[in-house]
Amino acid sequence: ADSKTLPELADERYSRCGDGGFGDNSSAVTALSSIKQNRPGEPFDITIFADEGQELAPGYNLGTGTAKLFGYSGTPNPEPPLPPGVAQQCFGGLCFDIPSPQIFPKSAAANTLPKWEYSSNEAGGIKVSYSEYDVTTLENKNFGIKAGTPGKVRVFSTYGNFEPIPVKTEGFERYGQLMDVVFEGISNQGGWPYLQAALGLPSEPAPPPVNPVPVNPPTPPAASVPGKVTKLKKKKITKKKAKVTWKKPNSNGGASVTNYQYRIKKKGKDWQAWKGKKKAKLKVSGKKKFTKTFKKLKKNKKLKPNTRYRIQVRAKNSVGVGAPKKKKFRTKN
Repeated sequence: ADSKTLPELADERYSRCGDGGFGDNSSAVTALSSIKQNRPGEPFDITIFADEGQELAPGYNLGTGTAKLFGYSGTPNPEPPLPPGVAQQCFGGLCFDIPSPQIFPKSAAANTLPKWEYSSNEAGGIKVSYSEYDVTTLENKNFGIKAGTPGKVRVFSTYGNFEPIPVKTEGFERYGQLMDVVFEGISNQGGWPYLQAALGLPSEPAPPPVNPVPVNPPTPPAASVPGKVTKLKKKKITKKKAKVTWKKPNSNGGASVTNYQYRIKKKGKDWQAWKGKKKAKLKVSGKKKFTKTFKKLKKNKKLKPNTRYRIQVRAKNSVGVGAPKKKKFRTKN
Protein backbone atom coordinates (compact mmCIF):
# COMPACT_ATOMS: atom_id res chain seq x y z
CA ALA A 1 0.00 0.00 0.00
CA ASP A 2 2.90 2.38 0.65
CA SER A 3 3.75 2.48 -3.06
CA LYS A 4 0.22 3.30 -4.24
CA THR A 5 -1.13 6.71 -5.00
CA LEU A 6 -3.97 8.27 -3.03
CA PRO A 7 -6.45 7.80 -5.95
CA GLU A 8 -5.48 4.11 -6.11
CA LEU A 9 -6.06 3.68 -2.40
CA ALA A 10 -9.36 5.55 -2.67
CA ASP A 11 -10.47 3.28 -5.52
CA GLU A 12 -9.85 0.31 -3.24
CA ARG A 13 -11.84 2.10 -0.50
CA TYR A 14 -8.76 2.70 1.65
CA SER A 15 -7.30 6.03 2.57
CA ARG A 16 -4.25 6.49 4.74
CA CYS A 17 -2.80 9.91 5.47
CA GLY A 18 0.26 10.31 7.62
CA ASP A 19 -0.81 13.33 9.62
CA GLY A 20 -3.25 16.18 9.46
CA GLY A 21 -0.58 18.52 10.74
CA PHE A 22 -0.62 20.69 13.81
CA GLY A 23 -1.83 23.68 11.80
CA ASP A 24 -5.23 22.74 10.40
CA ASN A 25 -5.78 18.93 10.59
CA SER A 26 -7.12 18.85 7.03
CA SER A 27 -5.88 15.39 5.98
CA ALA A 28 -9.34 13.82 6.47
CA VAL A 29 -10.88 16.48 4.20
CA THR A 30 -8.23 15.93 1.53
CA ALA A 31 -8.77 12.17 1.70
CA LEU A 32 -12.54 12.53 1.38
CA SER A 33 -12.10 14.86 -1.60
CA SER A 34 -10.01 12.20 -3.36
CA ILE A 35 -12.48 9.42 -2.48
CA LYS A 36 -15.38 11.42 -3.91
CA GLN A 37 -13.48 12.20 -7.11
CA ASN A 38 -12.79 8.50 -7.67
CA ARG A 39 -16.13 7.09 -6.51
CA PRO A 40 -18.61 9.99 -6.87
CA GLY A 41 -21.97 9.67 -5.16
CA GLU A 42 -21.12 6.53 -3.16
CA PRO A 43 -21.24 6.43 0.66
CA PHE A 44 -17.87 6.75 2.35
CA ASP A 45 -16.34 5.30 5.52
CA ILE A 46 -13.42 7.20 7.05
CA THR A 47 -11.39 6.23 10.12
CA ILE A 48 -9.38 8.95 11.85
CA PHE A 49 -6.59 8.32 14.36
CA ALA A 50 -6.13 11.54 16.30
CA ASP A 51 -3.62 12.41 19.03
CA GLU A 52 -5.58 15.21 20.65
CA GLY A 53 -3.39 16.25 23.57
CA GLN A 54 -5.51 17.32 26.56
CA GLU A 55 -8.03 19.85 25.31
CA LEU A 56 -11.63 19.03 24.32
CA ALA A 57 -13.44 21.45 22.05
CA PRO A 58 -16.29 23.15 23.97
CA GLY A 59 -19.61 21.48 23.12
CA TYR A 60 -17.97 18.39 21.62
CA ASN A 61 -16.64 15.15 23.07
CA LEU A 62 -13.77 15.49 20.60
CA GLY A 63 -10.37 17.09 20.61
CA THR A 64 -10.02 20.48 18.98
CA GLY A 65 -8.37 19.10 15.84
CA THR A 66 -11.06 16.57 14.91
CA ALA A 67 -13.87 18.89 16.06
CA LYS A 68 -12.90 21.32 13.28
CA LEU A 69 -14.32 18.80 10.79
CA PHE A 70 -17.68 19.37 12.52
CA GLY A 71 -17.51 23.16 12.61
CA TYR A 72 -15.40 24.04 15.66
CA SER A 73 -13.77 27.36 14.81
CA GLY A 74 -10.54 26.78 16.72
CA THR A 75 -11.42 29.33 19.41
CA PRO A 76 -14.54 29.17 21.63
CA ASN A 77 -15.84 32.71 21.02
CA PRO A 78 -13.83 34.49 18.32
CA GLU A 79 -14.13 38.27 18.25
CA PRO A 80 -15.03 39.51 15.74
CA PRO A 81 -16.96 36.45 14.46
CA LEU A 82 -15.11 34.58 11.72
CA PRO A 83 -16.44 34.80 8.15
CA PRO A 84 -17.81 31.65 6.48
CA GLY A 85 -15.15 29.17 5.43
CA VAL A 86 -12.58 30.42 7.94
CA ALA A 87 -11.32 28.82 11.16
CA GLN A 88 -8.46 29.74 13.47
CA GLN A 89 -5.32 28.02 14.70
CA CYS A 90 -3.92 29.26 18.00
CA PHE A 91 -0.49 28.79 19.54
CA GLY A 92 -0.66 30.19 23.06
CA GLY A 93 -2.10 33.69 22.65
CA LEU A 94 -1.28 33.94 18.92
CA CYS A 95 -4.17 33.05 16.59
CA PHE A 96 -4.27 33.22 12.80
CA ASP A 97 -6.89 32.42 10.18
CA ILE A 98 -6.86 29.13 8.23
CA PRO A 99 -9.25 27.63 5.65
CA SER A 100 -12.00 25.89 7.59
CA PRO A 101 -11.89 22.10 7.18
CA GLN A 102 -15.57 21.73 8.20
CA ILE A 103 -17.31 19.12 6.01
CA PHE A 104 -19.87 17.72 8.50
CA PRO A 105 -22.65 19.41 10.53
CA LYS A 106 -22.02 20.13 14.20
CA SER A 107 -25.25 18.30 15.11
CA ALA A 108 -23.67 15.01 13.99
CA ALA A 109 -21.04 15.13 16.76
CA ALA A 110 -22.03 17.69 19.38
CA ASN A 111 -22.23 16.17 22.88
CA THR A 112 -22.07 12.59 21.54
CA LEU A 113 -20.44 10.18 23.99
CA PRO A 114 -17.73 7.74 22.87
CA LYS A 115 -18.77 4.13 22.23
CA TRP A 116 -15.67 2.90 24.04
CA GLU A 117 -12.87 4.38 26.10
CA TYR A 118 -10.05 3.24 28.34
CA SER A 119 -7.81 5.31 30.61
CA SER A 120 -4.90 4.60 32.92
CA ASN A 121 -4.36 6.56 36.10
CA GLU A 122 -0.96 4.86 36.46
CA ALA A 123 0.12 6.55 33.23
CA GLY A 124 -0.98 9.98 34.38
CA GLY A 125 -4.55 9.85 33.05
CA ILE A 126 -3.74 8.95 29.44
CA LYS A 127 -6.96 7.96 27.65
CA VAL A 128 -7.87 6.29 24.36
CA SER A 129 -11.44 6.38 23.01
CA TYR A 130 -13.52 5.38 19.98
CA SER A 131 -16.50 7.31 18.57
CA GLU A 132 -18.47 6.95 15.36
CA TYR A 133 -20.82 9.29 13.56
CA ASP A 134 -23.32 8.95 10.73
CA VAL A 135 -22.86 12.09 8.67
CA THR A 136 -23.84 13.85 5.47
CA THR A 137 -21.34 16.18 3.86
CA LEU A 138 -21.64 19.95 3.82
CA GLU A 139 -20.28 22.02 0.98
CA ASN A 140 -16.69 23.13 1.50
CA LYS A 141 -15.33 25.17 -1.41
CA ASN A 142 -11.88 25.27 0.19
CA PHE A 143 -11.45 21.57 -0.55
CA GLY A 144 -13.96 20.96 -3.33
CA ILE A 145 -16.44 19.01 -1.18
CA LYS A 146 -20.06 19.07 -2.30
CA ALA A 147 -23.04 18.73 0.03
CA GLY A 148 -25.32 15.74 0.37
CA THR A 149 -23.12 12.61 0.38
CA PRO A 150 -23.87 10.25 3.31
CA GLY A 151 -21.17 8.33 5.11
CA LYS A 152 -19.65 7.23 8.40
CA VAL A 153 -16.77 8.76 10.36
CA ARG A 154 -14.94 6.67 12.96
CA VAL A 155 -12.52 8.37 15.35
CA PHE A 156 -9.90 6.80 17.59
CA SER A 157 -8.57 9.55 19.88
CA THR A 158 -5.81 9.63 22.45
CA TYR A 159 -5.66 12.24 25.20
CA GLY A 160 -2.84 13.14 27.55
CA ASN A 161 -0.26 15.79 28.35
CA PHE A 162 2.04 15.50 25.32
CA GLU A 163 4.38 17.71 23.40
CA PRO A 164 3.17 18.09 19.79
CA ILE A 165 6.55 16.68 18.72
CA PRO A 166 8.73 14.78 21.21
CA VAL A 167 12.13 16.46 21.21
CA LYS A 168 13.34 15.66 24.74
CA THR A 169 13.85 12.43 26.65
CA GLU A 170 10.77 13.13 28.77
CA GLY A 171 8.67 13.59 25.63
CA PHE A 172 9.71 10.23 24.17
CA GLU A 173 9.07 8.54 27.51
CA ARG A 174 5.59 10.09 27.64
CA TYR A 175 4.83 8.81 24.14
CA GLY A 176 6.07 5.38 25.29
CA GLN A 177 3.48 5.48 28.07
CA LEU A 178 0.85 6.45 25.48
CA MET A 179 1.66 3.37 23.37
CA ASP A 180 1.45 1.16 26.47
CA VAL A 181 -2.07 2.44 27.14
CA VAL A 182 -3.12 1.98 23.48
CA PHE A 183 -1.80 -1.62 23.41
CA GLU A 184 -3.51 -2.47 26.69
CA GLY A 185 -6.81 -0.82 25.71
CA ILE A 186 -7.03 -2.49 22.29
CA SER A 187 -5.77 -5.93 23.38
CA ASN A 188 -7.25 -6.41 26.84
CA GLN A 189 -9.78 -3.67 27.62
CA GLY A 190 -12.44 -4.03 24.92
CA GLY A 191 -11.07 -1.93 22.07
CA TRP A 192 -10.32 -4.72 19.59
CA PRO A 193 -13.87 -5.16 18.14
CA TYR A 194 -14.04 -1.44 17.35
CA LEU A 195 -10.67 -1.52 15.59
CA GLN A 196 -11.79 -4.60 13.63
CA ALA A 197 -14.97 -2.86 12.48
CA ALA A 198 -13.18 0.39 11.64
CA LEU A 199 -10.51 -1.27 9.49
CA GLY A 200 -12.68 -4.06 8.06
CA LEU A 201 -10.56 -6.76 9.68
CA PRO A 202 -11.86 -10.36 9.85
CA SER A 203 -13.61 -11.40 13.05
CA GLU A 204 -10.97 -13.18 15.06
CA PRO A 205 -9.58 -12.94 18.59
CA ALA A 206 -7.49 -9.97 19.53
CA PRO A 207 -3.77 -10.45 18.91
CA PRO A 208 -1.62 -11.08 21.96
CA PRO A 209 -0.52 -7.82 23.55
CA VAL A 210 2.84 -6.53 22.45
CA ASN A 211 5.28 -6.34 25.31
CA PRO A 212 6.48 -2.76 25.06
CA VAL A 213 9.91 -1.72 26.14
CA PRO A 214 9.55 -0.73 29.82
CA VAL A 215 9.53 3.00 30.27
CA ASN A 216 11.45 3.95 33.36
CA PRO A 217 10.25 7.24 34.79
CA PRO A 218 13.01 9.83 34.88
CA THR A 219 14.81 10.06 38.20
CA PRO A 220 13.95 13.41 39.72
CA PRO A 221 16.97 15.54 40.55
CA ALA A 222 18.00 15.61 44.20
CA ALA A 223 16.50 18.54 46.11
CA SER A 224 18.76 21.39 47.23
CA VAL A 225 18.45 24.55 49.28
CA PRO A 226 16.25 27.32 47.83
CA GLY A 227 17.58 30.33 45.97
CA LYS A 228 17.61 33.88 47.26
CA VAL A 229 14.32 35.62 48.00
CA THR A 230 13.34 38.14 45.34
CA LYS A 231 12.04 41.73 45.28
CA LEU A 232 13.30 42.59 48.80
CA LYS A 233 12.11 46.18 49.30
CA LYS A 234 11.82 48.86 51.98
CA LYS A 235 8.15 49.78 52.35
CA LYS A 236 7.87 52.05 55.40
CA ILE A 237 10.67 53.57 57.49
CA THR A 238 9.96 55.60 60.66
CA LYS A 239 12.06 56.71 63.64
CA LYS A 240 11.75 53.35 65.37
CA LYS A 241 10.43 50.88 62.77
CA ALA A 242 11.34 49.48 59.37
CA LYS A 243 8.90 47.45 57.28
CA VAL A 244 10.22 45.35 54.38
CA THR A 245 8.56 43.03 51.85
CA TRP A 246 9.86 40.29 49.56
CA LYS A 247 8.72 37.58 47.18
CA LYS A 248 9.51 33.88 46.99
CA PRO A 249 12.78 32.64 45.41
CA ASN A 250 12.86 31.91 41.69
CA SER A 251 13.85 28.34 42.66
CA ASN A 252 12.69 26.40 45.71
CA GLY A 253 15.46 23.84 45.15
CA GLY A 254 12.99 21.06 44.39
CA ALA A 255 11.38 21.16 47.85
CA SER A 256 8.71 23.56 49.09
CA VAL A 257 9.80 26.62 51.04
CA THR A 258 8.44 26.26 54.58
CA ASN A 259 9.95 29.20 56.50
CA TYR A 260 11.58 32.56 56.05
CA GLN A 261 14.39 33.70 58.36
CA TYR A 262 15.72 37.20 58.99
CA ARG A 263 18.28 39.08 61.09
CA ILE A 264 19.39 42.66 61.68
CA LYS A 265 22.48 44.56 62.75
CA LYS A 266 23.59 48.12 63.32
CA LYS A 267 26.07 49.38 60.74
CA GLY A 268 29.59 48.44 61.78
CA LYS A 269 28.40 45.97 64.44
CA ASP A 270 27.91 42.18 64.52
CA TRP A 271 24.82 40.45 63.20
CA GLN A 272 22.12 39.45 65.63
CA ALA A 273 20.95 35.81 65.70
CA TRP A 274 18.70 34.50 62.90
CA LYS A 275 15.00 34.40 63.68
CA GLY A 276 12.13 33.18 61.56
CA LYS A 277 8.52 32.16 61.08
CA LYS A 278 6.49 29.85 58.89
CA LYS A 279 5.81 31.47 55.55
CA ALA A 280 2.04 31.55 56.13
CA LYS A 281 2.50 33.88 59.11
CA LEU A 282 4.56 36.32 57.05
CA LYS A 283 2.39 36.33 53.93
CA VAL A 284 0.58 39.51 52.91
CA SER A 285 -3.11 38.65 52.61
CA GLY A 286 -4.30 38.42 49.02
CA LYS A 287 -0.84 39.07 47.54
CA LYS A 288 2.14 37.00 46.45
CA LYS A 289 4.57 38.60 48.87
CA PHE A 290 5.74 38.44 52.48
CA THR A 291 6.47 41.11 55.07
CA LYS A 292 8.36 41.73 58.30
CA THR A 293 8.49 44.84 60.50
CA PHE A 294 11.72 45.32 62.45
CA LYS A 295 11.22 47.16 65.77
CA LYS A 296 14.12 45.93 67.89
CA LEU A 297 17.81 45.30 67.36
CA LYS A 298 17.63 42.65 70.07
CA LYS A 299 15.57 41.96 73.17
CA ASN A 300 14.93 45.11 75.19
CA LYS A 301 16.83 47.24 72.65
CA LYS A 302 14.63 49.18 70.23
CA LEU A 303 15.73 50.75 66.98
CA LYS A 304 17.04 54.30 67.31
CA PRO A 305 16.21 57.34 65.17
CA ASN A 306 18.64 58.51 62.47
CA THR A 307 20.62 55.24 62.61
CA ARG A 308 21.90 53.01 59.80
CA TYR A 309 20.95 49.30 59.91
CA ARG A 310 21.40 46.23 57.74
CA ILE A 311 18.98 43.31 57.36
CA GLN A 312 19.13 39.91 55.69
CA VAL A 313 16.26 37.59 54.64
CA ARG A 314 16.58 33.98 53.50
CA ALA A 315 14.30 31.05 52.59
CA LYS A 316 14.31 27.61 54.20
CA ASN A 317 13.10 24.22 52.90
CA SER A 318 13.49 20.62 54.07
CA VAL A 319 17.10 20.50 52.81
CA GLY A 320 18.32 23.69 54.47
CA VAL A 321 18.54 27.46 54.14
CA GLY A 322 19.37 29.44 51.02
CA ALA A 323 21.73 32.35 50.60
CA PRO A 324 20.45 35.59 52.17
CA LYS A 325 19.26 38.69 50.37
CA LYS A 326 20.51 41.98 51.88
CA LYS A 327 19.03 45.43 52.31
CA LYS A 328 20.14 48.55 54.21
CA PHE A 329 18.09 51.43 55.59
CA ARG A 330 18.32 54.45 57.85
CA THR A 331 15.65 55.28 60.41
CA LYS A 332 14.18 58.75 60.24
CA ASN A 333 15.34 61.57 62.45
